[in-house]
Amino acid sequence: MKSLFFYVVLFSISISFVHAQNSFITPISSNRHDFTLVEGITNTVSWEPAPIDVTLGSYNLTVWFLQPEVPAPFAGYFLTKNDWVEIRRKLKSSQAEIERVKNKERDTCDNLLKERDTKCKELNDNLLKTVDLLKEERSNLNKSIKDLKDNYFWFKVGSSIIVTGLSSYTIYQLVAK
Repeated sequence: MKSLFFYVVLFSISISFVHAQNSFITPISSNRHDFTLVEGITNTVSWEPAPIDVTLGSYNLTVWFLQPEVPAPFAGYFLTKNDWVEIRRKLKSSQAEIERVKNKERDTCDNLLKERDTKCKELNDNLLKTVDLLKEERSNLNKSIKDLKDNYFWFKVGSSIIVTGLSSYTIYQLVAK
């Protein structure tokens, strides 16, 4: 542990010694003024930013985004990002903006309700058609059940007559002998 501490201290001293020796070798500044400007260059390079149209709520603004250290092309207000955020917050909280957002949301809700109303109406119409078909099918089934009951009644009457006739004939044959 002591040797590790010793090596760390020795390493930091050697680094600081090397750094101290190299700092005197490199000069801090240079006072050379032996360059000349070319006589033929008289045009200066200029940069003109393109305007950008921005919509904030119901407001339309024309702005120019500038890079740092670039002069503004026109006189006017200089806004930073924080100013921009503050303007957007205030515009969003203004009463006109609140009413605009409410109306937009209300229109969206009204459109959704109209769509749902039409879908519900279509579903109800389909349901009523299905109920009518089921009622018709039920009445047909009830009619066929009534027909079967009538047929069963006449079958019972006919079979009773036949059984009575056969029974009478059998008894007559037995008595007649």
